[in-house]
Amino acid sequence: GGGQGSPNCSAQQLAAQLLGPSLLELGLPGNEAGVDLLRHALHRRIAEAPVCTTARLRLEALALETRHLLGVDEWPDREVEAEEFLAEKLEETASRCEGGELRQQCIQQLEEEEASGSVPPRLTEFLRSLLGADGCDEAHSAAPSVMSLLIMARIGMSLEVVSGTDLSSQLQVPVLYSPTCQELFDRHVLRSAPAVLRDCFADGEQFPPLVNFPDLPWLRRLCGWRRVPVKSFVHDDSSGRPVFVGDPRLRLKFDTFLDITEARARDGGRVNFYLGKVPLRAELPELAAAIDDAQVCPRR
Repeated sequence: GGGQGSPNCSAQQLAAQLLGPSLLELGLPGNEAGVDLLRHALHRRIAEAPVCTTARLRLEALALETRHLLGVDEWPDREVEAEEFLAEKLEETASRCEGGELRQQCIQQLEEEEASGSVPPRLTEFLRSLLGADGCDEAHSAAPSVMSLLIMARIGMSLEVVSGTDLSSQLQVPVLYSPTCQELFDRHVLRSAPAVLRDCFADGEQFPPLVNFPDLPWLRRLCGWRRVPVKSFVHDDSSGRPVFVGDPRLRLKFDTFLDITEARARDGGRVNFYLGKVPLRAELPELAAAIDDAQVCPRR
C-alpha cells in the first residue's frame, strides 16, 4: 500500500500493516493495538522461561529478529549475577563523572537553587564543600552523591539531616498515636527520623482498603481488567535471590499478575514479575478512589 513507503508512517503503523494478517490469526486486533499486545506477550514469555532453555533461547532469537519492528527491548544476560550487573552500572556512572562534567552540573544547580531561595545558603555551602577542588578524583566521585543530597535539600530537609549530624536524636524511636499529617511530616519525614505509628486506622470500617486490598477476588472484580506496568528484567544475586533491574517496560493484565502471584504462593515458585511503585491514579484509579473515599485517609 502507499502508506508503507510514506516517511510519516511510524514503525508501529508499519508493523501493523506487515503483521496485520498474522495478528488476526492469533486473535489479536490487526492494528497498532495488536502489535503492542504481541510485543508484551513475547516479552512476558521470555521473562517466564527458565534461563538457557531451548524455548527461551528461541524466543530471544525471535525477539532480536523482530526487535526493531515490534519495539522489543534488548534482553540483558540473565546469567550475569546481580552483583556483577550492579558493579557494571557503577562503572558506567563513574565514567560519566570523568572530566568534571557532572561536577560542573552540580555547581550550576547549586547556584540556581541558592539564587531562587529554594535551598538555604548554609546547605548549598555544605554541598559545595563535598565536591572538593576541581580536578581531584574525590570531586568527581562525590558528584552523584551531591546530586542526591540536593534533592533531599530541595524538599526541605535540614542541614543537620543532610549532613548526618542529627543522628543522636534518633537513638530512641518514639511511638506516635494518631499523629496529624503535618506533625508526622515536620517532625519525622523532613528530619528522616523513624517513628512507630499506632491507632492511625481504627479498623477496616474506617479504612476499608485494610480489608479489601489483600482480598484478591475483590481486586479482580474491581480492576483486574487493567494492564499494569511490571518489572521483568531480573538477575540472581550470589545467594540465588532475584534482583529486578530496569524500568517496568512490560504490561500485564492486573488479574493475570494476581493469578501468577497466587499460584507461586501455593507452589513456592518464583514470581518473574515485580509490581511496585505504580502510580495508582494513572494505572489503577479504582484503588486510588477506594483510598480517597475511606472515612479516614492517609493523604488527609
